[in-house]
Amino acid sequence: MLPPSRSDTLDLTVDPQRELSYEVGMQAGATLVYAWSATPRDKRLSCEFAGRRTEGVSDAHSALVAQSSGWYRWRWKNPGNRSVTIHLKLSGSYEPGAVPLPPSLLP
Repeated sequence: MLPPSRSDTLDLTVDPQRELSYEVGMQAGATLVYAWSATPRDKRLSCEFAGRRTEGVSDAHSALVAQSSGWYRWRWKNPGNRSVTIHLKLSGSYEPGAVPLPPSLLP
């Protein structure tokens, strides 16, 4: 049985020359609709989510159907010299991560 549908909005800060991860738990067959945008709109960010990597982005939106149960993670890298705030909107059947992972815990 899939978890009930939910919606969340988060603001996450990626410090200069750092990276930040946020993850959600999903069961196989669950759907997640997401959108994120960066402020300031810095086109130098890179983002990886569910095995897909993009470079030079400031926003993204899509939907994901989990192929297997587990944790699905975004990872943003900020090569710039100023902090960037990520505005993340989520909707679907998922369990939110507790807190963003600090760089020292990233694999």
